Amino acid sequence: MLSGAGAIAAHGNERQVWRSPGRPFVVSLAEREIAYHLEPGEPWRAVTLLLEAEALERLAAEDGLPPLARAVLKDGQLPVSHVLESDRAVTRAASDLMCPAYRGAMAALWRESKALELLAHQLDHLAGSPPAPVTLSARDIARVREAHQFLVADLRTPPSLETLAAQAKLPARRINQGFRQLYGMTVFEVLLEARMKLAHALVLERPDIPLKHLAWMVGYSQLSNFINAYRRRFGVSPGRHRREGGSD
Repeated sequence: MLSGAGAIAAHGNERQVWRSPGRPFVVSLAEREIAYHLEPGEPWRAVTLLLEAEALERLAAEDGLPPLARAVLKDGQLPVSHVLESDRAVTRAASDLMCPAYRGAMAALWRESKALELLAHQLDHLAGSPPAPVTLSARDIARVREAHQFLVADLRTPPSLETLAAQAKLPARRINQGFRQLYGMTVFEVLLEARMKLAHALVLERPDIPLKHLAWMVGYSQLSNFINAYRRRFGVSPGRHRREGGSD
């Protein structure tokens, strides 16, 4: 899930909830009812890869499946539904699928390569041991949310991590742990995502704003740094995105 919040209700499993973007998930179909319940207020974006049994069998023949995937393959009715810890590599591959850097036949090759990359990351994620969850008190959660509002209030001159921690009355490490738990990203990653989200909207909706000034508006003093960050996030430069109107 790349944006939005909600829950996955799959018959035979507990309800899986996500409240931050960039959350990988895995669901076995098993001929059962599966529903996505989305919270209002923010658009939901997700990338889903559907693997048929034949594809899993080919991977299993090459010893390329983690135990959970092997169990699903062995028992076609095994109910599995997990929302996993946030993973930057998974999020980046999924985002790249939505914003191909090429057109035509090259775009198809791009998407195929990114789909394989996403699959590799997901299987690797499933094979690893999940990290121990960080437990925040209700007071800590409220302070982390306040820190988030303070962080994104002015993208041109955001506070340092130390200033943010002092403002929230929490240690810097605890702030980062809280951001990971609530938003699935570190403080720096949340700031970068907020900048890119605003930049994306301005690139497409305000063609009258020169890119140099737009870069300054979202916190970049050097246009080249902004262009590089935008290209890494969306797979295309802001100038090209503006010329093509954001179309795939």
